[in-house]
Amino acid sequence: MIVFGHTFEISCESCGDKAPHNVTCAGKEICHFHCSACRAVNAYLVGPAGEKKVGKHQDHAALMERKGKQDQVYSASTTFTDGQYFKHPKFGRGYVLAVASPPTKMEVLFEDQKRVLVCGPDSISGAKIASARKRKAVFKDDDSVATPADDKKDDDSVATPANDKKKPMECPICKKMVHPYNLSEAPNGKVVGCMYCR
Repeated sequence: MIVFGHTFEISCESCGDKAPHNVTCAGKEICHFHCSACRAVNAYLVGPAGEKKVGKHQDHAALMERKGKQDQVYSASTTFTDGQYFKHPKFGRGYVLAVASPPTKMEVLFEDQKRVLVCGPDSISGAKIASARKRKAVFKDDDSVATPADDKKDDDSVATPANDKKKPMECPICKKMVHPYNLSEAPNGKVVGCMYCR
């Protein structure tokens, strides 16, 4: 099964180079791959469940066939996330490839080209959701697993009363003692430093 953080050596649909691509959004049928060479994000079919196989690149028409009728209308204040479909009054039907924040903007695939649009302040990328899930799974006091509802509450690692109760831990890079919410993670979830060694 392909999950957030996996890296694949594939040919990029945008630049044509064979380069490492990181999974930034992993769905049941469609995954988004971020090219390390040109930084473009593209959507691909994935193999059957349990199989790490990258399938065919999905263009606008193929993505729209998967969704069917589109009901949501675009607004700059609407909350969006990776893999979401919507209808724009000027550009037509769109598919969200990536959400970047701050500022809150998203890369959208339309029929004629990719465009960057403004989105609502609560918009969140699939990468951020996956990172929050991993972080919560690592730093939970008990053995329970974090849920998507939990992720939306404090996915930005903001100090909350629950986080303040966590015991400081040693940063694997600089060896200083810090609270878990002060650790920095790479897209694959590996701790790459803390507030002191940035």
